Order: sequence, then C-alpha cells, then structure tokens
Amino acid sequence: MRMTRRTTWAALPVLAMLTLAGCSELTPTQTFDQRKGTTRVAELIDQRGDAVRPVTLKTPTSDFYLHMDCIGDDDAEIVVAISGVGEGAVPCSSDSGGGPGLIGLNKVEGDPISTFDVKVSVPKGARWSAAVDVEPAG
Repeated sequence: MRMTRRTTWAALPVLAMLTLAGCSELTPTQTFDQRKGTTRVAELIDQRGDAVRPVTLKTPTSDFYLHMDCIGDDDAEIVVAISGVGEGAVPCSSDSGGGPGLIGLNKVEGDPISTFDVKVSVPKGARWSAAVDVEPAG
C-alpha cells in the first residue's frame, strides 16, 4: 500500500506539467508564404502595438500583397496600410480559428512608387504578424 501512494504522488508533477503544456498562449502566424514572382519587402512577426516601417525599393511597383494575422478580440481587426496606395484589414481572432489573410492592392493613379511606409494598426493587447510582398512594375 505504501508503494501505491508513492507512485501516485510521483505522478502528480508530471500531470501538472502536461496540463500546463496544453494551456500555451496563442501566437499569430510565424511565417507567410511569399507569392510567386514577388519580393518580400517587410515582415513583422509576433508583434504587439502599432508599427510603421519605411520601405525603399530599387525597382518601383504598383502591386502590393498584404499578409496579416491577428490574435485579439473577435470584434477587432488588424489594418495594414501602404502610404499613398491604400489599406487592407482582416478580423482578429480570440482563438486559432481565424488564420492569416491576404489582400492585394494596386496603385491605380500616378506612377509606380519606390518609397512608402507600411503602417500596421491593431487593437490594444493584440498580438499580430504581417508581411508585404511587391511585384515589380512592368
């Protein structure tokens, strides 16, 4: 009988560790597939809070592909904007069911651009990842 008690008590730390392992914090996408024929010009992975990243390209572009994922309140969204071009948004998710979104933007007025800012806006407390791919003009 004494052996049984020792075995039971010895198993408790293992059960506690297994329980905690199942309660890991959700994280947004850690990598985005790059679109064929494009160049990745910005990538921000597992971030918190808003962000702005300046980008300067060797070859101007009019075609942008915005990848984004957000873990946060279900009624909130992540917005990724390209200065002078436009923005795209996808809903955040409080669980792992949301998944990443992909939005294409085209600069329809004026010449292709080679200098722009990537601005990411998210709700307070959200964790997010985003990437921007561009296709050379021409």
